[in-house]
Amino acid sequence: MPAEKVLVLNATGKVGRNVCRALLVAGSEVSGITRSPTSPLAGQGVNPVVCNYTSRTGSARAST
Repeated sequence: MPAEKVLVLNATGKVGRNVCRALLVAGSEVSGITRSPTSPLAGQGVNPVVCNYTSRTGSARAST
C-alpha cells in the first residue's frame, strides 16, 4: 500500500513541526508549507512547499 500523502500548514511552527514528525514516523509522505525557501524541512524528511498564504496562486500551487 502506498504511503499516505499529507500537506501540513505552518510546518515550521511549534505544532507543525511535531505534526510533521509524527506523520513521518507513521509512514506518511509529508509536504510542509513554509514561507522561507531556506527552511530546514528537507533535512527533516519533509518536502518543503514555499507558499505565501495571502496569495491565491501560492495556495493553489501548494495544494497540487
